[in-house]
Amino acid sequence: PREPLADLPPVFSAASMMKDIAFLAGPECGGRAPGTEGIEKAAAHIARRFAEAGLEPGGDDGTFFQSWEGDVDGKGTIARLVNVIGVLPGEKKGLEDASAVICAHYDHLGLGWPDVHPGDEGKVHPGADDNASGVAVMIELATRLSGTVKPARNIVFAAFTAEESGLRGSRRYISSSKRFPPQRCIGAINLDTVGRLGERKVLVLGTSSAREWRHIFMGSGYVTGVEAEMPTLELDSSDQASFIEAGIPAVQIFAGPHGDYHRPGDTADKIDSQGLVRV
Repeated sequence: PREPLADLPPVFSAASMMKDIAFLAGPECGGRAPGTEGIEKAAAHIARRFAEAGLEPGGDDGTFFQSWEGDVDGKGTIARLVNVIGVLPGEKKGLEDASAVICAHYDHLGLGWPDVHPGDEGKVHPGADDNASGVAVMIELATRLSGTVKPARNIVFAAFTAEESGLRGSRRYISSSKRFPPQRCIGAINLDTVGRLGERKVLVLGTSSAREWRHIFMGSGYVTGVEAEMPTLELDSSDQASFIEAGIPAVQIFAGPHGDYHRPGDTADKIDSQGLVRV
């Protein structure tokens, strides 16, 4: 083995992503269950980071928030549900309402609902990998793309709520987004559970939703040196499913399963920071 002729620094900041994960999976957010003070703090943090990245608000009434009322505990308790939407505006005439979506859900299980394991009842589920990791990568992408990329169509960055209880945030976005109608969305990339890559290949789920996906990800592997595996079987059902149901090509970027899935042990200290850069 020889040293490379050039050893360039990474474009993306592992430290910045880890800082976002530490907050979202920290005690202040309390597991980010819908209807709690903790998830409200998480939403405010994401909106602030979108603003710092230079994104335009893409929610209701000139804000970053798309909100509605819904069940938050499976017992009929009604409270506010919030998606956080930021936009990197497109610049090509005729594509003013066209979009591509980069998304990640930011909710988690709080004290366990709706998928608590026996013995974990009442314990905080921090959700560092699932899915503070995906939110952190999305924020980093927004930060690096804003100001350097002038896209033809709008790039929508969406932090969805209530994924854990039925993909409700992404379905709400698709059904009620007047500014960016689904028939004008070219595709979506969903970042979910990307924090424990290690030496594994990046998994890309849902590539059968458009014939172009496999070529795109094989090409990205050649360019970056980060290998991707594209299983033909659907291994997970995250927010990309909402887009596929609506006829929009969509994939999930996924680092792979582990024993802390939906457990209190999904903590920030177990995140592979360099893996986030590779993702």
